[in-house]
Amino acid sequence: MGKAPERRTYEVEDFQGKKVAGKAVLLHTGQGRYFGERAYSKNSPYVSTETADWLVRHGAVLVGIDAVLIDD
Repeated sequence: MGKAPERRTYEVEDFQGKKVAGKAVLLHTGQGRYFGERAYSKNSPYVSTETADWLVRHGAVLVGIDAVLIDD
């Protein structure tokens, strides 16, 4: 699942048209390539509050991200 490259956040628009009910939503940000380095925690992508609410309302059972935190 991708996001627009010009922003750090995953927004509801990134998930429009996706069927997430009963599924694990795994977000590949590319940030994992910095694991173990200082850059891993710098400007890390995250899921906006509105998007987290949307995922819950639409039945996602798990959300994972390859970044230091899922929220800011």
